[in-house]
Amino acid sequence: MTLPSEDTRVVVNAHLIRLLYNGTLATVCVHAINAVILNLMLSGYASGQHMVLWGAAFTCVMALRISLHLTFAHADPTPDHMRPWALWMYATSFLTGLVWGAAAWLYMPADSVEHQLFTTLILIVIAAGAASKLYPIVSVFMVFVTPLIVLMMSRFLMIGSPLHFAVAASAFVLLAFLTYFAMRHRDELLKSLELRMENKTLLERLARENREVLSEHSDSQKIEILLRQKTAVLDAVSNVRSLFIADQAQNNIFEQMMEILLGLTASEYGFIGEVLHDENGDVYLKTFAITDISWDEKTRRLNEGRQGEGMEFRTLNSLYGVVLKSGEPLIVNDPGPDFRRAGVPQGHPELNAFLGVPLYLGNQFIGMFGIANRAQGYDDELLSALEPVITASAHMIEALKSRHERQDAQSQLAQAKESAEKANMAKTEFLSSMSHELRTPMNAVLGFAQLLQLHPQIPLHPK
Repeated sequence: MTLPSEDTRVVVNAHLIRLLYNGTLATVCVHAINAVILNLMLSGYASGQHMVLWGAAFTCVMALRISLHLTFAHADPTPDHMRPWALWMYATSFLTGLVWGAAAWLYMPADSVEHQLFTTLILIVIAAGAASKLYPIVSVFMVFVTPLIVLMMSRFLMIGSPLHFAVAASAFVLLAFLTYFAMRHRDELLKSLELRMENKTLLERLARENREVLSEHSDSQKIEILLRQKTAVLDAVSNVRSLFIADQAQNNIFEQMMEILLGLTASEYGFIGEVLHDENGDVYLKTFAITDISWDEKTRRLNEGRQGEGMEFRTLNSLYGVVLKSGEPLIVNDPGPDFRRAGVPQGHPELNAFLGVPLYLGNQFIGMFGIANRAQGYDDELLSALEPVITASAHMIEALKSRHERQDAQSQLAQAKESAEKANMAKTEFLSSMSHELRTPMNAVLGFAQLLQLHPQIPLHPK
């Protein structure tokens, strides 16, 4: 899929640069921890002068990266003003890779294989971590990892034994593998961003056409606009389905489905999830995607901590609980006096209107979504217009369940195969041991039998 315009490329590149800067603090913490471990383990082998020199260089580079991160967050540059920040990211990445590559020369003793192995392990961890953080812009990753790997390889070649030549060759293979990993994940991210921007364009067009429908138009014009809207909805759903086919992560798929729902309905926030039952048979909802409406530091940390695993909604005395218990859609445009609502925590955005929709596949109740705070409220006509999204959401949940069941079955099959191989090996070892144990007394029996055949008159025991 190609990017549709130069403006889109600028926006996508700006998003990628922002991703790298947002991960700076976590990256610096990981680097600092590994630097401390490296110094503690090799303090008796590396010279004090080398340790001070490397530590000073490391501290300066990390301080520069933190300073740039804070400055970037404060400036909040627009996509058109990202180029200087991209150049700074290249520069600091190169300096970081250079510092870690220098550690191979300053900290790797020529006479201790154990400490060489430990230093190499630290450098591999740093390189692999960089691949997982810098992959949005592969060239930034290459600028970081190339000096690190090249200096590590040159150190092994300098030591000069055949073993170290082999390790140097392995380091080159590692560089190729990490580059492939970064490029593959970069391509997946770009595809996701392209689809997200296409959906955004479609949703903006839908919002514009919604306003046109509400204005003065003839019936035929309104029908034409509604048909275009339905086509745009189907296109957006098709984009989300393509993410599933591309084997994207489930949270990414349902986050985009959530964006479609919010955009189509002009709602402020919402959630979508799978209906499950606990060991007591009580129904609850586990979310795939939920709008980030954090209102303080505590809720922000809670939301970030549960992004990967989802949140569980178990309070059935609530508006969403009504949907979970009844399996029927729920429209509430004035939640304030409604006795079924559970209220919201202090600081939570106000709930002014709510639409809860169950998701069925055949007769099976498999999921639901809830959206809130549409300015015009919700009605049956809107619910009918959402039918393509409702159907697609149900099929996505079922497809993901099938994928997880298949992965679990494959995992169980692999475990069963491993157990069978271990049992077969144990049987072989047992039979080999028993063969040896039986062979020893059998040799004696055969020997006596041969004596009896040769000299049957001679007693076995003297009188």
